[in-house]
Amino acid sequence: MIGESRVRREDPRLLRGQGQYVDDIELPNLAYMAVVRSTQPHAEILGIDASAARELPGVLGVFTAENLAPINRHFPVHLPHKSLRETIQTALPTDRVRYVGEPVAVVVAESRYLAEDAAERVDVDYRPLAGSGHLQVSLGMDTAIHPGIDDNIAAHFTQHTGDVETALRTAAHVLRETFSINRGGGHSMEGRAVAAKYDAALGEYLVWDATQTPHQVRAIIAYCYGISEDKVRVIAPPDVGGGFGPKAGKYPEEIIVPWLAKELGRPVKFIEDRYEHFLSCTQEHLQEHELEVAYDDNGLLLGLKDVFLHDTGAYASSLIVPLIAGTTVPGPYKIPNIHIEFKAVFTNKVPSSAVRGAGRPQGVYVMERVMDHIADALGLDPAEVRFRNLIQPDEFPYPVGLTYRDGSPLTYDSGNFPGLLQGGLDKIDYVGQRKLQAERRAAGAYRGIGVSVALEGVGLGPFEGATVRMERSGRVTAIMGAPPQGQGFETTYAQIVADAMGVDPDSVDVITGDTGAIPYGIGTFASRVMANAGPAMSIAATEVKEKIFQSAAALLEASPDDLEIAEGNVQVRGTPGAGMPLAEVARVSNVGAPGVTMPQGTVAGLAATSYFNPSSAGYSSSVQVCVVEVDPDTGQVEILDWVVGHDCGRVINPLLVEGQVLGGIVHGLSNALYEESLYSEDGTPLTTSFLEYPIPSAREVPRIGLYSQETLSPLNPLGVKGAGEAGTLGVPAVIAGAVEDALRPLGVRIVQSPLSPGLLGDLIDEARGGAGTAEAVPVA
Repeated sequence: MIGESRVRREDPRLLRGQGQYVDDIELPNLAYMAVVRSTQPHAEILGIDASAARELPGVLGVFTAENLAPINRHFPVHLPHKSLRETIQTALPTDRVRYVGEPVAVVVAESRYLAEDAAERVDVDYRPLAGSGHLQVSLGMDTAIHPGIDDNIAAHFTQHTGDVETALRTAAHVLRETFSINRGGGHSMEGRAVAAKYDAALGEYLVWDATQTPHQVRAIIAYCYGISEDKVRVIAPPDVGGGFGPKAGKYPEEIIVPWLAKELGRPVKFIEDRYEHFLSCTQEHLQEHELEVAYDDNGLLLGLKDVFLHDTGAYASSLIVPLIAGTTVPGPYKIPNIHIEFKAVFTNKVPSSAVRGAGRPQGVYVMERVMDHIADALGLDPAEVRFRNLIQPDEFPYPVGLTYRDGSPLTYDSGNFPGLLQGGLDKIDYVGQRKLQAERRAAGAYRGIGVSVALEGVGLGPFEGATVRMERSGRVTAIMGAPPQGQGFETTYAQIVADAMGVDPDSVDVITGDTGAIPYGIGTFASRVMANAGPAMSIAATEVKEKIFQSAAALLEASPDDLEIAEGNVQVRGTPGAGMPLAEVARVSNVGAPGVTMPQGTVAGLAATSYFNPSSAGYSSSVQVCVVEVDPDTGQVEILDWVVGHDCGRVINPLLVEGQVLGGIVHGLSNALYEESLYSEDGTPLTTSFLEYPIPSAREVPRIGLYSQETLSPLNPLGVKGAGEAGTLGVPAVIAGAVEDALRPLGVRIVQSPLSPGLLGDLIDEARGGAGTAEAVPVA
């Protein structure tokens, strides 16, 4: 069953409109919360007048930081780091706002419409302060975004291996380049959503949250309220309209809604609208990388120095994104001397967080652009330069010499990078494409070919758990803490359990994302769940099978070693008639007869819980080869051919992995050519709807050829890695490489992403000697 392409069992209810999202949860006597958000990027709060809002019929209350004093604690640090100058949000600010969209107060009313109308009547008196919408503005301004941090630097971190300065001084060639990479938000179809009710008799909160991390939400609610986690149950519904990283963060609304449910004595719901999502849902912001790369006459890498700036937004609770970006830069290549250094800089933007890839697309972009420019400088084919530097299959485990985001040494567990790259070149007919390119150029077309190779740290710890139990009905229940984000958990984890136990996958019911069903969990992000929950589920299922065999052996007077499970029965292997239904074994072991001794040798409780904690991250790999033509008059990019290969270890369900990879590719295409969050110099957001922030529709997505390779990970018993972000990582790099190759006759050099038609038009105009500029907007 592992390795079998099975259609997602979730699909029928979703296609019929029968999915159950947070907003579909109907609770008796439900009230609705709306948020009063800052209109200023940086300002002192002088006062809040809510009298006009309170006077509206149907308004149940207006709440400010003063009202929330009992729970308005600073959030716990998401990921402590020795270099981080921690600046943490509270549910509502007491004296100052630091970005447009920051919650200032909340209104609760009988309907959502009333709540939003009332929120508009809350008058906040601000004293504007100097703000920043760009890294360089923050570094140059006198105003501290956080008092006491006068330089606006949230962190300064360096790590290295070897002697990069000697390599740069003695190399035959040194490439010096600056790259600017901007991304954007997750923009999931479903925005953030929270509903909660309070049981006064039990003193317990029940919370429904469209989150990627229900156990983390439970922990922060309990922390802010000063109560035991046992008093909080968080359910992430199995149907969710996407997450992509931002829904793994901590948000004020998650703290406020359950508290309001207790204060008002009735359930409360908050549903984020699209405008709020643009303003207040976390994003990935600009990074500026300054590179120096040493290489020899054959294009072999000798040393790499990357010093970059990372826009962390208004608050900094971790350094996850810049740490991952920096350690992704070396990629699949052998580089003996490496220096990675970054400064995380405060700006007056919504806080930065992970968006699908979490710094990896930036790191891949930097390294793959370097490989293209080395090839260009030496007159070599870009694929050949990559082949010359790739880590070979017999060199694993491969230590890079740096420390990864999880605190463990950056060591690649397994892979076959040359094989994966060759597979892409063969699938797209690279030699034939180069010939066709020459013919099209001769005809006046601007045709180019891009290549990218990407690595992704996956399977991050610390752990994930699973409980498996055989029900008296003969069905199997499988429980995991991590919630799905569209990956098809109900399907894939049923396959893992079925494979371990020998039952039909359709007889396995999968429960996800409920802190009341399994006590501990981490969450769904960073392509980590399969490499953690997969082994946990397999181990638990195997233990249950062993218990079934022990009980059945006692009942059948057989040896456990001679038993098998087939067609809903446990039977003596090779003797189908000598057996009994699984339901009967479960009845004896799980229920029994009241007051009657169990048959000797049977096991009480056909259930098992397992937690799997990996020793370190694993590494998936991907290759992309893309052919484009560019209209030099409009800057329009047409994708003509595109192949993507991936290696995510053992594949549980090839069909679903393909869906994940394709979704990731489209997300990457959006990053490469379309979406970009823009801000004015003081931090006022300029892109607050899809009118200014385009994303591709199905019409803009070309046909994509997929292929796969399997190199098993030695870090877990299933040999799995991760696939959720594989398609995204190499897209900005491969598109930039293909576009630059297409415009090579004009001498256009691509060093920034995304590539909007306007930006490309300016670059082309500049290369032709026109008056254009490479800056599409004044501030990004």
